[in-house]
Amino acid sequence: MREIIYIDKIGEVEINTNKRIVYLKLSFHSDGKLILNLPRNIKKKDAISWLESNTDEIVSKKESLLRKSIQLRKFRIDDTYKTRNHLIHIVSGKRRNIGNDLFICLNPNITNSILENDRMQNKIKDYIDNVYRDEAAKILPMRIRELSRIHKLPFFKLSLRNNVSRWGSCSSENNINLNIHLMRLPDYLIDYVLLHELTHTIIKDHSRKFWDYLSKICPNLDKCRREMKNYSTRTYSPN
Repeated sequence: MREIIYIDKIGEVEINTNKRIVYLKLSFHSDGKLILNLPRNIKKKDAISWLESNTDEIVSKKESLLRKSIQLRKFRIDDTYKTRNHLIHIVSGKRRNIGNDLFICLNPNITNSILENDRMQNKIKDYIDNVYRDEAAKILPMRIRELSRIHKLPFFKLSLRNNVSRWGSCSSENNINLNIHLMRLPDYLIDYVLLHELTHTIIKDHSRKFWDYLSKICPNLDKCRREMKNYSTRTYSPN
């Protein structure tokens, strides 16, 4: 039997009953997917208790594996990277930012072969992430408060984070975390994620009740869920 459950902080976990095993076995996949195999003599409620009691260790290992699997595209001189509201140009020599055109200015002595160094690549990635963070701060808080008011789904606190996997999360205390990389998505998919997390303020799991409620406030729910698979927080591709 296969079932998807939701554990606070950990996220979705697929539970499978396997008569051939004797002990609990939790498998970590590089895409962040978690699969918990249960022997028949262990009840689901006991498996959930085990997951909850090992939350910190599980989250740490999951995040570590995701970081190792990040597909960091090799940025090169004269590349242009488009965020929601900006064009980021990687150039050799000094340039001034003009309007929505931002420049990552490299020492003229730096060549593309030097730029392939992981430290240099990560510096460019960090610059892009900071642009996403600034854009997210201007859009996401206002939009989630608007949707919260419209649908009467209050939350407690809001945080913007640079997560490597999850687009958002809602804690048991109704604190909502949103990924700055939501800025990669079109508006209707951003709304889908925000409504998803707001629904968790009243329904903590991903039961049929959860999806039925979300479908009432999120138009084209099935379409949104399919399209979300086309986006990733872990790829950086130039225009």
